[in-house]
Amino acid sequence: MEWRKALAITDGFSKPPTKVRCAFWLSFSDPDAPRGKRFLGVAIVDMDTDASAVEIIRHTWKLGINPAGAVAITQLDDRSALRIAREHRNKLITDEALLIRLGSRGRKNFDA
Repeated sequence: MEWRKALAITDGFSKPPTKVRCAFWLSFSDPDAPRGKRFLGVAIVDMDTDASAVEIIRHTWKLGINPAGAVAITQLDDRSALRIAREHRNKLITDEALLIRLGSRGRKNFDA
């Protein structure tokens, strides 16, 4: 049942359902770059769970944190997302030590 119809049936004071947010881990790489230069960084962004890949990528462009290249997007589970402090969200992260602390396996996956 559509929420507006459900609202009409209830007491009239209910709020429409809110969208559920989650964190997405985006890994950027340049597959055409020479070995050792392929990894471009990681961005961790909060979006609606039903956001499409295109919407997520557009969001990183709007934030100015998309270095271009190829991107792999992973939706983080709640436990993983809670481990990542707000200060590390919505920015491009290229520091390998920080990425490993956040749960990455490092840039070696991109530069093989």
